[in-house]
Amino acid sequence: MKSSALPTFSSKGADKALSCLRSYGLTKAIAKVGHLSLIYIYTLCHALILVSCSSDNRSFKIEGRLLNLNQGEFYVYSIDDTTRDIDTIKVVAGRFAYETQCKGETTLMLVFPNYTEHPIFAQPGGSVDIKGDAHNMKEMKVSGSDDNKIMSEFRTKTYGASLDDTRKAVRRLARDNKGSRAAAYLVYRWFVACDKPDYVSARQLTDDLLTAQKDNRLLNSMKASLTARSTLGKGNDAPVFAARDIDGREINEKTLRATPIVVVVAWASWNFDSSNMLRRAQQTAEGSDGRVSVLSVCVNPDLWSCRKHLQRNSLTKVTTVCDGKMVEGDLYNRLGMATLPDNVVFKNGKVAATRLTTAELMEFLRKELPEKKAQ
Repeated sequence: MKSSALPTFSSKGADKALSCLRSYGLTKAIAKVGHLSLIYIYTLCHALILVSCSSDNRSFKIEGRLLNLNQGEFYVYSIDDTTRDIDTIKVVAGRFAYETQCKGETTLMLVFPNYTEHPIFAQPGGSVDIKGDAHNMKEMKVSGSDDNKIMSEFRTKTYGASLDDTRKAVRRLARDNKGSRAAAYLVYRWFVACDKPDYVSARQLTDDLLTAQKDNRLLNSMKASLTARSTLGKGNDAPVFAARDIDGREINEKTLRATPIVVVVAWASWNFDSSNMLRRAQQTAEGSDGRVSVLSVCVNPDLWSCRKHLQRNSLTKVTTVCDGKMVEGDLYNRLGMATLPDNVVFKNGKVAATRLTTAELMEFLRKELPEKKAQ
């Protein structure tokens, strides 16, 4: 009778197996069962590795390489999961890697050193590979899933297109890819979070995509936000609201009548333009002899990063609201804000201007403060 053939492996493989068992705290067990053949040790080790790998099926990985950026860092945050903090990704020798845990599908936003943003559609057990040039981030390529491929192709095809042409392309993509998370993000990006939002079209497209993506968190968040969103126009009274600033003090609509002119600025620590607008508005307020005040609405997902940014930029005197809900925040929506940076200017308690650029805001303040120069 022939003996059963056993698999063979080198002593090097056996050493790895023993090392593996030790890593699981089985050193004493190895000593006690030294008479066991290495094949059984190998088999046990293999089983433990399988269990270990299977327990990590919630991780999502990002790997990439950027030309013309030897070392540096950029940020990543989730636009539809406000419980997540902002993370930092380090770039070394042009390469970077990032791993995070996913409870379900989510949309991560990468914020590069030049403040270019790019969405990454993540899912448990998935991964993406990024290749690009730091001098031309608009043409960055992301591979690893259909949604990420759709997003990369859309970005390349619409590069340099007008707002109207880009929106037409989004409508076509949403019509032909109702189950795509990339379509959901693009509706948000080009119909809501832009300089000239189109809330009517955003509602229609959101409802249409929800027929195929009823559990999509971004779409459901947009639907709730669009339903609750206020549309403030010139001459409107300040909306009724109640909130607390980052120091716990209560603020409400009376805050918007505290000085003859109140500038409300929406900002985030990763968005340079919004931070710069806040800084310049506050500088002007400090030199206005009490005629101008600033209320800042921070859309960072956590209070810690908000405070840190304000301290770093000497903006601790600014009254700031940061509820951690990002663009789902109550005050952000009650004021009809839709993008970054964004602003509403109140004069004597009524809306005097909305959605000004930094230059336009400074010009507005110069006219209101003729003997004082806006910073």
